[in-house]
Amino acid sequence: MTDSMDQKIEQHRKYWNREDTQRPLVSVTIAEDFFFSRHYSSAKSLLEPGKLITPDMLDVPAFMSDYERMYNESLLVAQDGFWVGTPYTGIPWMEAMLGCEIQAMEASFVSKPT
Repeated sequence: MTDSMDQKIEQHRKYWNREDTQRPLVSVTIAEDFFFSRHYSSAKSLLEPGKLITPDMLDVPAFMSDYERMYNESLLVAQDGFWVGTPYTGIPWMEAMLGCEIQAMEASFVSKPT
């Protein structure tokens, strides 16, 4: 795996220019399980089966400590990828933006057509 930022950038440049990278680029996520929605301690109160989720329930600043933790965890593993913060995973964002109700499950969320 590549360690320095310059090496990572060079590997990605080669990849996008379709040059020989010697091997596939590898990126990992450190997690206890597959359900990424459970990686955010600030959202644990949302994961109550049957709970209807509304926009006012998402306290964006409360997620910052989770993002900082995940970023620091990503630095513990040599990898080719770059860590990027993404919107809180698990919520079906497109369906929510289209007006569907979002309901919590034990490990994630589902949309209910309205």
